[in-house]
Amino acid sequence: MEATVRDVRGRTLPLAERLGHGAEGHVNRVRDSPLAVKRLFLRGSRAHHAGLLEERLRAVARMPIEDLPVARPLVMLAEPDVGFVMELLDDMVPLEQQMLPPYEVELVAWYLATGGLRRRLRVLARLAGTLAALHSRGVVYGDPSPGNVLVSEPTDQDQIWLVDPDNLAVESDGSRSAVYTPGYGAPELVSRGSRISTLSDAFAFAVLAHHTLFAAHPFVGDEVDDGPVELEEAAHAYRMPWIDHSEDRSNASTLGLPGRQRLLTRTLTGYFRATFEEGLRAPARRPSCADWATALWQAVDALISCRSCSGHRFAARACPWCGATPGSDLVCRVWLHAGPDVFSLARAEEAPDPGRVVGARGWNIPAGELVAIDSGRPFELTARHGEIRSDDPHRPLSTVSWDGGSRVRVANVGVRAVLLVSGDGQVHRRLPPGRDAEIELRPDVPPWRLCFTSDPLSPHRQVTFDVVGPARTGR
Repeated sequence: MEATVRDVRGRTLPLAERLGHGAEGHVNRVRDSPLAVKRLFLRGSRAHHAGLLEERLRAVARMPIEDLPVARPLVMLAEPDVGFVMELLDDMVPLEQQMLPPYEVELVAWYLATGGLRRRLRVLARLAGTLAALHSRGVVYGDPSPGNVLVSEPTDQDQIWLVDPDNLAVESDGSRSAVYTPGYGAPELVSRGSRISTLSDAFAFAVLAHHTLFAAHPFVGDEVDDGPVELEEAAHAYRMPWIDHSEDRSNASTLGLPGRQRLLTRTLTGYFRATFEEGLRAPARRPSCADWATALWQAVDALISCRSCSGHRFAARACPWCGATPGSDLVCRVWLHAGPDVFSLARAEEAPDPGRVVGARGWNIPAGELVAIDSGRPFELTARHGEIRSDDPHRPLSTVSWDGGSRVRVANVGVRAVLLVSGDGQVHRRLPPGRDAEIELRPDVPPWRLCFTSDPLSPHRQVTFDVVGPARTGR
């Protein structure tokens, strides 16, 4: 007999497959409908649970989240269930179903078939960006976990949808008790019963990101995986070090994908370490979800397709999947040009901190992020690359196409003019919207620059183009 529930408006809703689960209940799709149902686990009286849930859903309805990929509660369920009906996007499946491995699969083949590294980085970047947007509005998600995140079913897409809106809370609301999924709750929630916060969200996101990227939980080492349930409980309570701890190797892991460091930029490596070592007991030391979103998009930009297999590799690095060595790669660096205080690649490499650039007039800014261009595949530079501040970071500004040799074509697809400046400063080409131009890269002159401005003396962001061979990339 088909399972059904009723809502308070009297509709009978036939339940289809389970989409996810969180700390407080299960989420099921409604058959032949763009809806889903969350039913809460009942611990105590139904009236008590129903009253609390209704109060929480009224609070969610007042939150400024209409433009974010978060399910909206629509109507409460009728007795005997406690829960609610929410909206659902088409072609979405649980993250844990598609991006965490089933048992007895050939792991690398499964990983590449479900979108590989690039798709996982993009999904995580979108999730981190959504959490950061909530945090910027004073809202905490509460329970980031694989059962609460849906992703696009087609493996060439990377949209996300959060399906546990009743966990949302205003950060200043001290009345909300901690809610978390075992294995993902931040240490202060697990051991001290603290209230949820943007930093507990950031910790749970880091666990989810590690699990998604490497098919390995960051606190489940070999002995935990093979040991009694008490060891797993200790790992989930963070009484054991994380599996890649810089000093303590007692919980080391051979689980998941091999060569984890080959799948990360230096920034992401540092963020995992900061979260799971110094940030374990000191939440303020953790990278924020906004930090994670920036670093993950930068990692996406630095990936190119391997010419020898179906995977992706970082520019100027060997392929982590087939071991193929790179040939020549077109690498762009995105810089901030702060008026007369000009920054150069050489000065960045000479700086004591390779992640920062210190200018002659005291400017101290992040070093230029790297963008890698596949030959024959246009790359879209967006407001995230070309504007100092932007309300829409994914708005296209320019496309860059590379022939695999010395020629690069730049097209202005934005609404403002841009400048192409030769490395020796002798040639300036103004590109109005809708125009394009071809440049030639020569080893005997400094790289060309694409300036996202019509006034080269004003503060603006710029991109330099250079062809590089095998080397160790820093970011």
